[in-house]
Amino acid sequence: MTLYTRIPVPDYVAFDIETTGLVPEEDHIIEVGLVRFKNGEPVERWTSLVKPEGKVGLKTLRLTGIPLEELEASVGIFDICREIEEFRGDLPLVGHNPEFDVAFLAKVIPNFPGVAVYDTLELARIVYPGFATYRLSDLTQNLNIVLDDAHRACDDAEASGILFRHIQERIVSMPAHLRDKIVGIMGDSWAAGHLFKHDSNAECYQPSLFPSEYVTPFELGGSGEVPDMDLLSSEAEGNWFQEILGQNSKLIYLDTHIDCDIIEEVVKGCVEVSENGPRIIVAGEFRNCPDIEQGECHLYHPREYLCVLRSTKSYELARHGFLADLDIDLRRFLSSVAVWETLTEDGYFGEIQVVGRSRELQRELSCTEIPDCLDYCPLKEDCYYLRAVRTSESCSTILTPLNVCFDPPVHADIAVIFGIDDVLNAWEARQPRLDLGKLANALNEAGYSDCAQQAENISKECLNVSGGRADSIMPQEFLDSLNCLQQDLGKIVDELRSSLRVETESFIEVPMDPPIMSSVLHSLEHWRDEIIKISSDDVPGLTIISKGYSFGNQVTAVLSKKTVWPASYLKDRLFEVYRNVVFVSPQISFINRYQGLRKLYGIDEDSLILKIPDRSRVASCNNSQVLLVCVDSGRFLSGRDHVEFVGGFLEKLMTNIPENVLCLCPSYSFARDLNDAVAPKLEDSSIAVFAQGIDGGPRILEHLMEPDTLVLLRFGVSIADPDKIGPRILAIPRIPFSPPSIVYDLRREDLNRMGVDGFLEASVLPVALSLRSYIETIVRSTGRLAVIFLDPKVLPGQRGWGKDFMGTFDDMSKVVCLPDEAVARVAQWLKA
Repeated sequence: MTLYTRIPVPDYVAFDIETTGLVPEEDHIIEVGLVRFKNGEPVERWTSLVKPEGKVGLKTLRLTGIPLEELEASVGIFDICREIEEFRGDLPLVGHNPEFDVAFLAKVIPNFPGVAVYDTLELARIVYPGFATYRLSDLTQNLNIVLDDAHRACDDAEASGILFRHIQERIVSMPAHLRDKIVGIMGDSWAAGHLFKHDSNAECYQPSLFPSEYVTPFELGGSGEVPDMDLLSSEAEGNWFQEILGQNSKLIYLDTHIDCDIIEEVVKGCVEVSENGPRIIVAGEFRNCPDIEQGECHLYHPREYLCVLRSTKSYELARHGFLADLDIDLRRFLSSVAVWETLTEDGYFGEIQVVGRSRELQRELSCTEIPDCLDYCPLKEDCYYLRAVRTSESCSTILTPLNVCFDPPVHADIAVIFGIDDVLNAWEARQPRLDLGKLANALNEAGYSDCAQQAENISKECLNVSGGRADSIMPQEFLDSLNCLQQDLGKIVDELRSSLRVETESFIEVPMDPPIMSSVLHSLEHWRDEIIKISSDDVPGLTIISKGYSFGNQVTAVLSKKTVWPASYLKDRLFEVYRNVVFVSPQISFINRYQGLRKLYGIDEDSLILKIPDRSRVASCNNSQVLLVCVDSGRFLSGRDHVEFVGGFLEKLMTNIPENVLCLCPSYSFARDLNDAVAPKLEDSSIAVFAQGIDGGPRILEHLMEPDTLVLLRFGVSIADPDKIGPRILAIPRIPFSPPSIVYDLRREDLNRMGVDGFLEASVLPVALSLRSYIETIVRSTGRLAVIFLDPKVLPGQRGWGKDFMGTFDDMSKVVCLPDEAVARVAQWLKA
């Protein structure tokens, strides 16, 4: 046995429980596992199943793998409480997110836990800042810890106990100044603080930063045949990208599906073209292509880089007690950043997990004041962002996120942009937006209730103008009220800044705001700047009033600048920066067929459209492998009746066909109602239902890798890894149109004046475009797919747009039939 005598806590008991749910007041324990550790090694295990006091759901049984008959034959929870207490004795406890386990055990064991409890989830986030997720199964895999049976109590307990030993070894090997820094951030009352104060004679070493394995969804797509489209030579096996740039066109739309092979080909072509010529910026999302991510010159937005000066001053403020009121989750994140800073070479926040309120802290620690800070910063030679800019200046091809390509800090001649829809969204995200409810909350938090009331009054006036509509154009007379609010905000910002700088002048020797302490100040400053942009004629667009929700679900007004045809402004900006622009997208073929979509995406008569033919090594999308089934209920249904019909059909489908189903719901509320309608019945047939918003976020897609599963997902969520989890049945209960808005109305009016159907081209076709992309993403991986439409409006003889909508899928097989026949057709299709 190895003796881990250097670790602060060598003897402890790791524990874990399995339950019927997440709520201690409603759910019950079904398994308890304890593992005693001596000198950091597991020496004894104890486990027991627990007879459930209520029904055990199918998802719980599937997650744990515990047979129901074994649970029903086991003992009650109160029969094993004494054994639990005797086994653990007075040793400290260790668990992964043990607050959950403690809450359940405290219901049945008086004065539980009564000893120190160490949280490996909290500690792992601090000492291993480079991991993408901190689930126990992922941590054990990354640290080579054996976990034989995840979600069984004793195996999970042992894994968390071994993880605790790893964490302690890492802590004692940290430099003393880093451990002191973490204790200073977390505070003296932190239960785990003594682990970092442990005096070890071990020689410190510099551990490696664990790389993130998170894969960002990247949509694939197909390309239909389009008249008048130029086709690149299929014999162009050399640098076909050089052939593209040789077309002598300022704006090129390149039609091809997008995957890592295509991205790598384009980047390679850019490098070859730019070696002795123009500098090229390639903009897009590359985190799912590890070869690209690791091997090229990257440049991110300044706010994605850690500011060395801000982080240094934050630790000083924490050490002197200025951050004592900071939320525990934010202190934990700041501690994680302190460790990460000793490991990172690039200072790019994408290397670590930043979720929830941690994003607030990231903004306080990032390079948001570039370039104004250069006048006073004593650490600018160590600035991660400036270092990245200097590196980029020596590169001929630079990879950036989409939000950097509009204002690159280095000169470039050509921009190659992946994802025409994504770049349009990134452009619109730059437009000013003022949430009056959040502004009022920030003012109240800072103690300026009069100004908060002023913001609330403007919000009420705006909502009165909107009435029952989803949004409306803000009247010009509101500008005076906004300008008064902006002036008052300016005075408050100056007052807060002066007060904070005086309070911290002995620690902040340069003219900068004290980081983290100034978060409210910076929030108010942001809202002030948004008011200035909204009121300015220099920012094009209409000022739109829409509805938002503040704390307590109170309806508030949100003001934003929006343009009817944003692509024209996007193109103008790109041509101010670059000589040539190339858009790469799988959707060009479809867009080019319709006048409204061409206008929406900025394709005009001067645009050159090229198509890359599928290479033999690239899997093509064969739409003949897709069957569209329109299910006729026999009568028109709406509201609750429609939900019941969809639920009944899905029950019939899944009990007759041994295939998993992905159901794309138009909203969270629809998914919730459908889950209530179908889950109990399907669970009785041993089919599990997972609904987004109830059972988790988009990661519920992973359950499609399990048999007998129905996943209810909100439309628009991408499938991160279709090769692993691509379903062969896709159900569409209702066509998910965007909600009505002023901008959509104005687009429709413009298109009607152009002589085309405005509703069809502004509302129907964008949905069809998104759905085609989704279908083609799946069928590239599954090879065969059945898509079931359960919306009666797409049936023949119903709404006029239904025929046009289905007409966009003319390259796919289609049938219309009653529910029973639909199930039989799908079964036959998938067997063929």
